[in-house]
Amino acid sequence: MNASLSKRLATIPSRHPRLHFDGDGREGLIRLSESSHRLYAEWLFDWVDRYRDWSPQTEIPARAGSEVMLEESGAFVTNAALAYVISGERQHLHLARRWALAMTEVPKTELRRYGLGIYAAGLARAYDWLYDEFTDEERQKIREHLARLVLEVYHGSIPGHERQQWWADATMHHDHWIPVGGYGEAALALLGEVDEASTWAAAAKEDFDVCLSWLGEDGAWHEGAADWCYTLAPLLWFYGAWQSVVGDDLHDFTWLRNTAAYRLYHWLPDDTYVYLNDSFRSGRYNTSGMASCHLLRRLSSLFQDGHAQWLAGRDESIDRKPAPKGVYQAPYESYSFMTERTNYPHPDSQCVAWNVLWFDPEVKPESPDDLSVGRHFSNAGLAIMRSGWDSQATVVSLACGPPGGERCAARIRAGETCSIASYDHAHADFNAFTLFARGQYFITPAGYARRSSRFQNVVTVNGADFPPDAAAEARIVAFGRDDANGFSYAVGDATDAFASHLEVDFYRRHLILLDSGVCVLFDELRLASKGFQCWNRFEWTVHSDPQVHRVEAHGPHLLWRPVEGEEPRLDLHIVEPLEFAWEHATLKSTGGTDMLAAHRLVRPEWYSDRMHVLAVMYPNGDHQPPDVLRHPDFLAVAAEDQALIGFALSPLSPESLTELTQEDTHGRDLLIFGSDPDSPETYLVKTDTEARKESLGRD
Repeated sequence: MNASLSKRLATIPSRHPRLHFDGDGREGLIRLSESSHRLYAEWLFDWVDRYRDWSPQTEIPARAGSEVMLEESGAFVTNAALAYVISGERQHLHLARRWALAMTEVPKTELRRYGLGIYAAGLARAYDWLYDEFTDEERQKIREHLARLVLEVYHGSIPGHERQQWWADATMHHDHWIPVGGYGEAALALLGEVDEASTWAAAAKEDFDVCLSWLGEDGAWHEGAADWCYTLAPLLWFYGAWQSVVGDDLHDFTWLRNTAAYRLYHWLPDDTYVYLNDSFRSGRYNTSGMASCHLLRRLSSLFQDGHAQWLAGRDESIDRKPAPKGVYQAPYESYSFMTERTNYPHPDSQCVAWNVLWFDPEVKPESPDDLSVGRHFSNAGLAIMRSGWDSQATVVSLACGPPGGERCAARIRAGETCSIASYDHAHADFNAFTLFARGQYFITPAGYARRSSRFQNVVTVNGADFPPDAAAEARIVAFGRDDANGFSYAVGDATDAFASHLEVDFYRRHLILLDSGVCVLFDELRLASKGFQCWNRFEWTVHSDPQVHRVEAHGPHLLWRPVEGEEPRLDLHIVEPLEFAWEHATLKSTGGTDMLAAHRLVRPEWYSDRMHVLAVMYPNGDHQPPDVLRHPDFLAVAAEDQALIGFALSPLSPESLTELTQEDTHGRDLLIFGSDPDSPETYLVKTDTEARKESLGRD
């Protein structure tokens, strides 16, 4: 514990309001609610009036799922209290007071859930914002109860404490950030009134310092774009309260500055999201993460980010729509094998107050059209590439990094320990890819809780899953853009991700997205020896959603068609290997519903020490087999009317290509990747006049 920080906090006198605004700030909010923030104020009033007949639950069971009631109670009392702050209407005051006083009855029995953090924070805001409206006896009752709640969650969040809870050492798990941010914000409301409050608030700040030290600078969150909401909310609440109470701005942190871009690049043209790891396509997650626009409003204001403001507007249009919209209540592991899911009926409960507090009209929305069409999140080992930002765009992802990110992996390799709970919402998706095009998810992520590599779009050697090794040296080794030839390119190296007994000596996946939307994938895998020869088995898998598409194999083609109708379609054509079998499997829920379909290219007897897979994906439906150039040193395909895209089978130099004729290349330019394994960002170009080496430009 930083004694000097705690001592400093202990000198802060009692005053109210001070969480997120002070007395002058309150007057400013009232003025804004009548002008630039009027629509948000009306949204808040409408929400509170619509649900004014609700009553807080004081009998909350001590079981999984109780977080829903705890966090929704925290949100309701926040909304009601802020409604009174800016309206001055007695009906809003009576409602907020009734809730705040009733919330002092929870828990009646032992209730050790992480949602108590959010519960305490909501009660603390009501205590702070309505301080002058409570009697002395009511203030004392709320203050003493808050102190009990904070102490309980504080002890539960300390590794090694006798009251430690499971989340205590899970520093990179959203279920750690929620109680820590919650008890920290509540402690700030008690400074100058409860002696231990300075210790609690300092501990929360230092806890987040530790949490953030395990993250990289790329803004990525290893649990996915939906879980990002559940993680970011308590951090922004606590940091915002710290700034208004203590006066320090904790926001200027590189990860936080870049994190809006992480969400933006996961955005899909239908206002859903790439749903990697334990995420959902809605881009929202669980209770405090079931809305997202307010988080982006805050980031746009903090960093004057017009692109975040643009995305906030897109997310707000979804947050304001009535349910259901794929925001699932308490998404626990049963969702991996069950289709019955409960949607939140009123997700905007989480954002109505915060849009009033955080919207900055001075930041003008900026469309992402001016941004690059790809982004490499280096700590996460994630590349997302798109053919554009329009509604018909193709969006592909390539994941190749350790489950908790590279910084976490480096610290583990150096001898530090990291609780498995920190990254147990990540997936073993080494070199997994996904493909979305023309408004449809064709090659899908695994989905919530299907963390094993068996459910990812990866390769398998001898039937073995990838171990979920947080220290694995898997990474994106090349990423970039060639504007002249119209493509984006990423390469993942997952050699080290295989179990050692498989003796995989080399494995890279190359993914090229052409501006036309066509995607080319090349896998090169090499064993240390021929090993068991006829007992070796190789599988290459892609997945689809059987409720959306029917997938049929026709020779080397896999063809996706909608369950209803004929468009849009995807044609995946296997160029290499020439001989293989298709295997199809369907994961069904316990109720018999098809949930996930697997389509596997299988070589049941694999005598060689090498395996190459070259696939071309056409998101415009059926396609004739591509032109193929087979050479002893490389394989190349012509995707539509663009250049030949080739991949080296052995090291090559520009001089190696000088003997090729225009007849050999079908009159096209030839681009060859992987010619220098030590420089995967370079590629060879053969035109009718020269052969040269190029290097990717950073996208």
